[in-house]
Amino acid sequence: MSAPLLSLRGLGHDHGDGPVLTDLTVEVGAGERLVILGPSGCGKTTLLRLMAGLLPICEGQLLLDGRPPVAGRGAALIFQNTRLLPWRRVRENVELVLAGRPKAERRERAADLLQRLGLGARLEDWPGALSGGQKQRLALARALAMDVPLLLLDEPFANLDPLAREQMQEELLRQTGVEGRAFVLVTHSVDEALALGDRILLMQPRPGRILREVTPDLPGIGMERRRAPRFYTALAELSDELREVAREG
Repeated sequence: MSAPLLSLRGLGHDHGDGPVLTDLTVEVGAGERLVILGPSGCGKTTLLRLMAGLLPICEGQLLLDGRPPVAGRGAALIFQNTRLLPWRRVRENVELVLAGRPKAERRERAADLLQRLGLGARLEDWPGALSGGQKQRLALARALAMDVPLLLLDEPFANLDPLAREQMQEELLRQTGVEGRAFVLVTHSVDEALALGDRILLMQPRPGRILREVTPDLPGIGMERRRAPRFYTALAELSDELREVAREG
């Protein structure tokens, strides 16, 4: 059996005023889609930052591809706020993460990703001229341009309208499938979790810990899964459980 891409063993974290996360143990395989679902205050964003190497490990072990994570290596983190550089054109925002490669290669890679994500006609535009959904596509293109096996997504579609959100979810599934990437997605949305996750970690707060792991008993993925007759029954059941977790927290 091959080693997991991402491995957490008894992971805990403390910001200095009490534990934020405690005793997290989970593995993520290559190409897997893991969703972390939980109410505010359960440490979901902190967990992503630990996975990205942006915070120190206080307790336990976290390995990415067999080594402790280092910021900018091994994983790409996509925030709810796209953090695009407004003074660089669309193409240049993607090329930025390809620094060190020949110029022609950078331009070709950026143009290919942007074309695949529906921004091929906007290469020379400024980010400020893009819609919210287009900015999220640009952020996804920039993350995909990084040659890493894992995407970490911190509620990147939360501010989009329902149609744009579904479109971006489908793009995420399509592009990570083409690239063979795994992803860990943090969300408050039960619908999003059920539609996108191979597995869902339901977390409870104070300190954040895994209440249970859910493997959706649903066919397909994305919109195909949403069309399954049992989808809305599963949605109601998991929503009720999340509300109970939030009340107890």
